[in-house]
Amino acid sequence: MSGALEGGGYAVDFKAFDTKFFNVALVKCPEALEKGLFEALSELKNDADNVPPRTPHLEGNLRGDYTFILDGITTTRVVEKSGGKGSAHYPGGEKPVLRPNAKNIIVKLIFRMPYAARWHETTADINWSEDGVGPKYVESKLSMFGEKYIGIAAAPVRAVLGG
Repeated sequence: MSGALEGGGYAVDFKAFDTKFFNVALVKCPEALEKGLFEALSELKNDADNVPPRTPHLEGNLRGDYTFILDGITTTRVVEKSGGKGSAHYPGGEKPVLRPNAKNIIVKLIFRMPYAARWHETTADINWSEDGVGPKYVESKLSMFGEKYIGIAAAPVRAVLGG
């Protein structure tokens, strides 16, 4: 299933991706798959900031106030970038914990609330103050560049498996 999730977030259906490859990677080299998924998440954030519709930034500092979370099988990784100050800074998302015997890997890109919701979910006419910014700036990148992100995630796995 691809699309918005109830309660926030967005899911991507990887059926177009070689399911055998993904399952083999989870068993044979989860560290490489985690590395690739984290790199793909970083590229998604980069694209959200630089390819229209881009991440809004003139009110608040959404581009510089986010959290990456990798909830992996072999490792847990959290990278927080705070652009806020004092009460204007909203703390990052939940801290993941290592999940022994997990059968999947979860990656998250979290923008701060309530600022993100105000701009991301709005349907009203807004003066965005800058050309190229707008709502659905993350989801549009998943649609536009999904194959690129899959390639980024797969590269470290291919290097380990020799494929």
